[in-house]
Amino acid sequence: MDTSNEFRIQMERLFSQVAGREPAELRDAYVATLRDGQLTLEGSTIPAIVPLWKQRASGIIVPQNLATPQPLDLCLAYLTAEEIFGFCPPPGYVISQLQRIPVADVLLFVSQVLNEVRMPGVSRREVDRRHVEKWFNGDSKARALNLLRNPERGLIVPQALFLLAKLSLVHSGDVLLPGVRPGNIVAALITLTQYLGQRPEDGTGTVIGDAPGSLGRELIANQYFNSSNDPAKLMARFTRCWYQIPAERKGEPGICDLAGAYQAATGVSLADLTVVGSVLWAAAFNGGPHVAPSYLAALGWEESRLEEVLKLIVCDIPGFREVIGGEREEERSEWSFDAFGRWPVIRLHDDSLLVLDQELLVKRIFGWLPFFDIKFPPLDSKPSGHRRLVATADQCLRHVEEIYVTEILHSIADGGAARRVYDDPQLQAAFRQKGRRIADVAIDYGDAWVVIEITTTTLKRESVKAISEQAQIEDLDKLVGEVEQIDATIRSLREGEARLTDTPTGIRKIFFPLLVMAEGFPVNPVTLTVLRERVKAQGLLEGDDVRPLEVVDVEDLEIIEGLQEEGGPSLRSILDMKRTAGLSKSAVRDYIIVELGQTPQRSRRVHALWDHTVRPVVEAVAHLAGD
Repeated sequence: MDTSNEFRIQMERLFSQVAGREPAELRDAYVATLRDGQLTLEGSTIPAIVPLWKQRASGIIVPQNLATPQPLDLCLAYLTAEEIFGFCPPPGYVISQLQRIPVADVLLFVSQVLNEVRMPGVSRREVDRRHVEKWFNGDSKARALNLLRNPERGLIVPQALFLLAKLSLVHSGDVLLPGVRPGNIVAALITLTQYLGQRPEDGTGTVIGDAPGSLGRELIANQYFNSSNDPAKLMARFTRCWYQIPAERKGEPGICDLAGAYQAATGVSLADLTVVGSVLWAAAFNGGPHVAPSYLAALGWEESRLEEVLKLIVCDIPGFREVIGGEREEERSEWSFDAFGRWPVIRLHDDSLLVLDQELLVKRIFGWLPFFDIKFPPLDSKPSGHRRLVATADQCLRHVEEIYVTEILHSIADGGAARRVYDDPQLQAAFRQKGRRIADVAIDYGDAWVVIEITTTTLKRESVKAISEQAQIEDLDKLVGEVEQIDATIRSLREGEARLTDTPTGIRKIFFPLLVMAEGFPVNPVTLTVLRERVKAQGLLEGDDVRPLEVVDVEDLEIIEGLQEEGGPSLRSILDMKRTAGLSKSAVRDYIIVELGQTPQRSRRVHALWDHTVRPVVEAVAHLAGD
């Protein structure tokens, strides 16, 4: 037999055994390209069509394509009384227990639990487990610990704690009478969680369209209440907006001395407010929300000076009872805690001070509320010309906040792949037309534009307290009006961007519309869907070159700023990637932290501003400690 022919036959047989099942186009190609993680049929390079599975954090096994984070993963379901105790006490049980607990004891309990929850860097799961060990025994303890093995379950509900404090101010006495058996405060708290959110169905259902419905109404209130801010970023923003920008732009239209306006309205130095508030926050931060009467006296201030500051942020128990008792029925809801927001520090009967919630205190001092001190000052300090003072301060604060957002956008663009940032004056010069309003900022990325409108619009009280769906719709429609400016700018760029850039281009661009809510907005699948539907109904942001509208707040932008300093993706890339992500309809920060798995440090700009703000606080605390 011809040996060469025999060899050929053997090679063909070997080839058929090893690669005979390959597609025809690969049979002469000897090399096949494989992808990492791709499964193939045995003895071939043919991809295997088999289901792939992955276990989620909750323990549920799902198809791999569904294992990316979903909006529901951002929710924490709290344990109920029925789950922990094995039965459900009646609603009246909560009041019956509070009637046998002194009000100061309830407030101390609430402040201590909230203080543990609010500690930066503390694991929420660990806090829950620690309180299970402290509060329960026997079967209740075993049930609670088993339920908490699911990371999507939680024990401590801040909303329930605030409600407990509010109910106590109405139903608890000042002392426990002799011979009366004390009530069970833990059982009262857990029972209260059982009945949260149980309101009659209003017929709006849970299908989300162009109105929030009953589900959306609760989600907006829930997210607004549970939103948190990085204290350092809040302080940095406060310093820049209330002090630095007004000083740098003194004499410009719309600019005034905000710190001077505050003192003129309240009779209190804004610096004094920040020092006292920060010292109390530092005390709570260091584990001591209950402050002795003599603690602040160590500042060395005259008593009248200190009391003038404290009356802005401190209320005693009789005062709280009067305010809560005076609430109108139509204004009450499970999310109504305005009194605690205005006075986050409580003066107890022994004249000691109690920081009810350190997070509320930081927001009270460094958030929007100092403006309300100007608008609604103590009656004995209201100056002449007050109405004009309020209007001037309001205009200035909104203006400087827009400037602050623009500064962040420039920082983001400078640290990323953007070619250039165009601000309002340049956009107006290029595209101004009668009857056409233009967006505030446009960032050129070469192949795409990010078109941005900045607004200081805030949600109505009825919206954030889940009191009125109509109020929520009206708030969303106001935002549609802001989106009109983005739409007009996109149309202008389509018609002739060279009027802005002085550089003709034949490249077809993509547009990313971005609405910046300087005072925050609860972005979730409900609000984003409703807003986009109402924008669509107005014929805005149309065209296959326009990506879905995104809504961000200042802290979202500051997270992107920090991410870019660490070499992360650009603003344009984040917006592009997010639209096809599992968390496409959640907040940008949730997408970055949860889905991208990025937790960027604060930017250098924020660090510098925070250091400037916190330095006098550190000196004051050191003085109190006698260092």
